[in-house]
Amino acid sequence: MMFRESLCIKICTLAILVSAIAAQDTVTRISPKPSVTRLFLKPNDKLYLEYHTSSESELRFNAGKTFGDGSPGFRSYFEGGIYKVKLSKSVSIADSGQYICELKNKAARDTMNILVVNITGKNDVLKNELDTVTVGCSVGTLNGYSLMWYRKGKELVNGANGSGKEETVYNISRVDDTITINEATRDNIGQFDCVVFPDKEELPNVNVTGSAFVESTPYINHFDRSKNLVQGDTVKIECKAFAYPIPTITWFRVMDDETEKPLSGAENRTIISAANGIPNAKLEISELVMEDAGTYGCRATNEFNSTSATILVRVKDKYAALWPFLGIVVEVVILCVIIFIYEKKRGKRHEEDDSPDVQKTNSHDHKDDDLRKRNKNIKA
Repeated sequence: MMFRESLCIKICTLAILVSAIAAQDTVTRISPKPSVTRLFLKPNDKLYLEYHTSSESELRFNAGKTFGDGSPGFRSYFEGGIYKVKLSKSVSIADSGQYICELKNKAARDTMNILVVNITGKNDVLKNELDTVTVGCSVGTLNGYSLMWYRKGKELVNGANGSGKEETVYNISRVDDTITINEATRDNIGQFDCVVFPDKEELPNVNVTGSAFVESTPYINHFDRSKNLVQGDTVKIECKAFAYPIPTITWFRVMDDETEKPLSGAENRTIISAANGIPNAKLEISELVMEDAGTYGCRATNEFNSTSATILVRVKDKYAALWPFLGIVVEVVILCVIIFIYEKKRGKRHEEDDSPDVQKTNSHDHKDDDLRKRNKNIKA
């Protein structure tokens, strides 16, 4: 029994000593977290390394350069019985390599691989609807990485993406890190993001992001053929232009001789403002007068091309809606007058027709009297 207790005490003491020795020789990486063995950064990204060690340690780069207290962004100091090593700096391609934090007694170390990746986007131009466009991301001679594509925050997969009218079929190639759209539309123009990260590492702590763009010639959703307004109204016309790079919008008025008079927004009652993120995309003219009637247009221009669209603005008299009503009233009045006159004349004719009938009756009576007198004379 005594032997067992003695053996237990010795084992426990040995474990405590081993733990103490182990605790004395530790290098703990705080940032990035220990599970990350490789970190991808872009040029000018911020690199932040932090270690807590059990005793004094040093930080080396590529087994050669040793960071000291005079190195930019480097600090090392004791705090609360812990030796802390910190490095904070903006990186360049030359900062790619292996960073080693090691105790000065060589009893413990940690290794971190930093790769500064320069991603180059490959753009393409959509010149016509349903053309094929291909964009890509180049990472140079980098090996051991994976690449994912994103559009407006959503991950893209090989094949159909979306549904209905928003469905787009993407052909994603890992051979040259490109994405192809065989029947591209105006909805596909703009930015595509490529996310590059080391194989077998977890996202999003170790990735770098690049961008490629589907550029395009300007396109304008054509206006209605015309707008009908009334004096005093306000006309608002939006130039719905699509292109990448974002086009420059200018406004003009087509004069009687077919020349174009530029509009700057400084004209009386005229305002030109942004719409849908495009500067100068909306024209507004307030308190319309008859002289404002005419043809207005906008022109969208970028480095690839220029296009324009026009609209006819009609301005009616503010009393225009009243004239038809007044016309109807006048017609009714005239009709009533005609009916009145007609009825009045017809009444007079009836009176005249009644008067001769009386005279005819009297004359017949006289003739009868004369006839009776003759008969009496004959008999006598």
